[in-house]
Amino acid sequence: MLAANLKPTSREIEVMGIKRKIFGYESDRYFGEIENHIANNTGLITEICSLKPPHVFLDIGANIGGTSLLAAASGAKIIAVEASPRNAELFRHTMKENNIEAELFQCAAGSGPGEVRFSETDFAAGSHVGKEGEIAVQVRSIDSIVEDLGLHAVDLVKIDVEGYEAEVLRGAQKTLDHFKPVVVMEFNAYAIAMHTDESPRILADMVLDLAGEFEVDARGGMKVHNRETLESFMYQHMIHGCVNDLIWRPKN
Repeated sequence: MLAANLKPTSREIEVMGIKRKIFGYESDRYFGEIENHIANNTGLITEICSLKPPHVFLDIGANIGGTSLLAAASGAKIIAVEASPRNAELFRHTMKENNIEAELFQCAAGSGPGEVRFSETDFAAGSHVGKEGEIAVQVRSIDSIVEDLGLHAVDLVKIDVEGYEAEVLRGAQKTLDHFKPVVVMEFNAYAIAMHTDESPRILADMVLDLAGEFEVDARGGMKVHNRETLESFMYQHMIHGCVNDLIWRPKN
């Protein structure tokens, strides 16, 4: 964990041609490389640019606000969920400094209400749900958040929660079925294996069942549409770094 007495700082960055300020800690390597991390969201950037305002963006695993800054550049209504108290506070600073309206829920997104253990790591993007977590955080389902807000549309969902993605999807079934949003979701077999009791294959099967097909990392990338192509994807994923973005939309 970062030392408790550290003070956050800000950096000026450019996001989709707009000058922004983002808050973090100097000792955090993720914050130090934040512009690269934001720019590497190529699949998400493509989906954001394809939407016409007004649209609703759910940022699940909002971290310190990098992907919400992307969405703000397109005029999105931003609903963010972040379990890390430290990251949530940095997110608030970032949105306030840039005069961006974003509704933040400081909790973990999961299958239903409750409480989970959570680890805050020195690398902000690595904070995660796990049995060894040093703090307890509240859990809410995406369905309950969407219902409480009375949303009439959900157009794009980003999910990046360091292995807890299956639980997020279990608590978002009504939202996905009703609104049929585009989903850009990190698939990280290492995080799933280390932080949960589930096999990465469970999440891959879940997405294939929900969507019928998904693309890997970007539109026009590898397309997974049956068990054979799923096995090929899993093999490639496991031997080439264990981190991909899956892009999909719930099937009708």
